[in-house]
Amino acid sequence: MQRSLGKRFAGILLFVILLQACGQDARIEQSIIMAGERITALQKSLQASTLRNTRLIGQYADVLEKSRPALKQIIATLRREATPKGQLFQYLQRRYDELVKLQREYGDPELLLAEAASLAEAADPVNYDGQLADVVNTLADMSEGQLPRVAAPPRSAEQAVPGSRLIGNPGYGQWVNQGGTSFWEWYGMYSLFSNLMGGRMSYNRWDRSRPYSYFQDRAIDRYGSPLTRRRWGNKWGSSVVKSADRGRTMRKRSRFAKTSPTSSRSSRSRTGSLRRSSTYQRGFRGGK
Repeated sequence: MQRSLGKRFAGILLFVILLQACGQDARIEQSIIMAGERITALQKSLQASTLRNTRLIGQYADVLEKSRPALKQIIATLRREATPKGQLFQYLQRRYDELVKLQREYGDPELLLAEAASLAEAADPVNYDGQLADVVNTLADMSEGQLPRVAAPPRSAEQAVPGSRLIGNPGYGQWVNQGGTSFWEWYGMYSLFSNLMGGRMSYNRWDRSRPYSYFQDRAIDRYGSPLTRRRWGNKWGSSVVKSADRGRTMRKRSRFAKTSPTSSRSSRSRTGSLRRSSTYQRGFRGGK
């Protein structure tokens, strides 16, 4: 009798686990589908130039090509950011491809859901247009005062080193450690910014005096990639800037890995490999 009851209990427990796993699978599947649909819609918007900042990028690039012809290569690179061929859109596409791959490999469900949600939000036209403001303002920085900046607080009026607004955005590069010091490594043609900066930019130098950017000040902790956040650790940081009525500017630095509530939850619930989870195992989905 006791053995029979034990078997029945084990059967019920297995059923509950399978039911929970199936429901979780459905949530993950729908979240990934939504992210993919957002990216497809964004691609169409970029192709049709319906976003405000895509048009501004083209206009600013036209002006700079005449006033600063020596910078034509980097200007052409920034112009592509208004299209699906830009680094920023390609980064979203790579995030989506990696998300699909992790789903097939039975990755951590909590991480998959978080990445799908942040990716869908990042691909929202309004949010994406906000990130493109960093490109517009980078072109403005290159104009030596000829072109105005957009969607930026008063403190951004001060001259910024061209390209510094894009540093920290994983769409354009990554932090690499050499000899105990982290340096920003640009992707592709964006390496031309190193010449305008007088050499490679160290993390400490950038973090001490970085200019305003939409990504760092408003977007990084809202819809930046949880996968990238995990890889970068304390380099995934943002500076929250508040301007007092007296005109003083106070910077409050935050380190996601150390202070974010999400990070604290992550450390308790997601340890080890991205692909290891006690509640998301191959057997629950019938995988081989």
